[in-house]
Amino acid sequence: MAGDPPSFCFGPGALVPTEDRSAPYVGRPVMLSDMCVLADQAGRPEASYLWFDAAVGPGTVDLGDGFVQETVEVDGTRLTVGSTDAALREQILASATGGETCMADLEVQQSGFPAVVPGDAERDGRVLNVCVYHSPGDPRPDFERAELDYATTLGREALQAYLAALAQGDRPRDQCPTIDYAEGEWVVLEIGTEDGEVLRRDVVHTFCPGIAVGADRLGGLETVRLTPEMVEPWAVEGIKAVVHGPSSMRSQAFGDYFIGPQG
Repeated sequence: MAGDPPSFCFGPGALVPTEDRSAPYVGRPVMLSDMCVLADQAGRPEASYLWFDAAVGPGTVDLGDGFVQETVEVDGTRLTVGSTDAALREQILASATGGETCMADLEVQQSGFPAVVPGDAERDGRVLNVCVYHSPGDPRPDFERAELDYATTLGREALQAYLAALAQGDRPRDQCPTIDYAEGEWVVLEIGTEDGEVLRRDVVHTFCPGIAVGADRLGGLETVRLTPEMVEPWAVEGIKAVVHGPSSMRSQAFGDYFIGPQG
């Protein structure tokens, strides 16, 4: 997207932003901008950064002039922090703890979600975790598993707006009964408590737009037909950069909320 400031580039050792290289950034190794250059052409980094699951092995690398890059692995997810500030690196890496919120890797058809805790999601829910997954694989997608590309947590206001829109939806059904297809993109909406417990997971399917309420896996056919009102509460922040959605259906179900690469 020439002319736009870069959101993310590939991970350390591959590509780095070319505009405002003094601004700290957080990213995943997914290509969302062409405004990047090879790291070996960019020289020493100018800003602190945090990468999730970049193609960098655990360990410490001295990049010169006091700039150090540290990589650790926690529950299968790699975190890479680069900075001249040792205290900042330590603080970020120490905050990485194991958990099941927005798991890094999922099987599509198997029952891959951990069990939810007992409770009424609509009554007891306080936060809405938004987890974006894509099928990995280049050049051929791997439709048997999915990897986390993006995650954010929204508050009770967004959660209540989403639940209110969902309550006005149709009854669940197969949205594309005559089409044989393999999905490659999902948004998992986790309704949780302030203590980090998950009460319910709803899966947004973007190929045949719909929401599987109370799902226990990514795969599934019976969904509530997706409407723009159901999308609006959580399609904020980085969602517009990472969720694609089929362009032929975007105007009907997504409105203007998803602006990822056209597909």
